[in-house]
Amino acid sequence: MLKPITYNTKELFSHKIKEIQERYVPFEGFLNQVLASSPAYVVGGFLRDAANKQESRDLDIIVGLPHHNLVSLLQKSTLHFRINRMNGVKILLDDFQVDLWSIENNWAFKSDVVKKNDDYILQSIANGCFYNYDSLVIDINSKNYRASGYNNCITKNKLDIIQRRGI
Repeated sequence: MLKPITYNTKELFSHKIKEIQERYVPFEGFLNQVLASSPAYVVGGFLRDAANKQESRDLDIIVGLPHHNLVSLLQKSTLHFRINRMNGVKILLDDFQVDLWSIENNWAFKSDVVKKNDDYILQSIANGCFYNYDSLVIDINSKNYRASGYNNCITKNKLDIIQRRGI
């Protein structure tokens, strides 16, 4: 049975992200460069897996950097990556993958499905998820999070589509 996201999940998330950084040192250096100049938000399954003490197959991150700055940092790194047709970035770390998007290229903001509100950015990102099951986000630096959509999915035992219409 899946568990809801709670305040204690912050510690579990911190532990899991640290494990990834220690296992993939070049990624840790890259992520530290991103975090030095931009917020970064983990979205979806990685946080859900941390709450449920499960292994993750990937990590989805939205960063505040403009896309060209993100690509520039990647080109200076030793990381293997590719850019998809939607300007999302996939970093290949042996047996693990990281999917990155700049906020400007996040599908929900780019297509105006969700209005970006910098004062409530965590909620804006959570609202941009298609399913309530994935509607959870945590700020890597502050560990502030939003998970009401996911928690509703768990407590009501009902998978639902969030994006039937723009929010």
